[in-house]
Amino acid sequence: MTSHDSSKTNETSETREVDAMDDGCARGCSMRHTRARTRRTHEHTNTMVKISSKTSRAKALGALALVASSASIATAHGATYTTYSAMDTAIASGATNTIVPSVSFGGTLCSSGTQTLKAGLDSITVSWTGVASGDSVDVKLCYTDIKSKPWRKFKDNVKKNKKCKQTAVEKANIAVGETGSSVTIPVELNIAPTTYTIQILSKDSTGGYTSYKDDPCVFTVESYERLPTNLVGTMSFFIAFSIVVATAGTWYDYKKQNAAAAAWAS
Repeated sequence: MTSHDSSKTNETSETREVDAMDDGCARGCSMRHTRARTRRTHEHTNTMVKISSKTSRAKALGALALVASSASIATAHGATYTTYSAMDTAIASGATNTIVPSVSFGGTLCSSGTQTLKAGLDSITVSWTGVASGDSVDVKLCYTDIKSKPWRKFKDNVKKNKKCKQTAVEKANIAVGETGSSVTIPVELNIAPTTYTIQILSKDSTGGYTSYKDDPCVFTVESYERLPTNLVGTMSFFIAFSIVVATAGTWYDYKKQNAAAAAWAS
């Protein structure tokens, strides 16, 4: 082998060693870079988890604070209800007061199915116990003959319950805001002639309903004329006026025809 060939062989060996060193460095650097990226990813993930945990804890604390605030409001003002079913649940659990009603007519205690009241003449006396201190009472008349009046079906919402829409006091629709232990309600002429029961509702100072009770006693109302007196007078006037006009018109037409017949005859 010549010296020239030997020199080439040495150069080739050195080149291979340098390439091997470069390859090793490249692999090492790549591994270090990969480990660094993995470490940064883990750190970022841990940071996000911590932030998420803090956010969840903050939301949970906020929800607890809202519940506590609501509970304090309910305690301060007392619970009110818009439906009969909610009041039934509260009464059964003892969360609200239980009302005990009593209905009488002219001093005679109501006996179901035996009393008949005359509209415009008689009155209903409603008494109650068990109403919470500070509450007032509303009184309603409720239809019992729903078959003949299907539009009077019971609805759970107190304000939408047409079964108890009949007016007990014409000027105020129902006996409203009674603060004593009884009230006497006149049976107005516009009360429909049918059978009824009495319903009592208690409400707090905000006007929200707190409890109720239906008295089981059924009584009958009879009315000669269900229309208010002023409307009856107005209708009577127009009926009389129409009779006068019809009579005058007939008489005028009769005279006109006679005059026409006399003119034709002459």
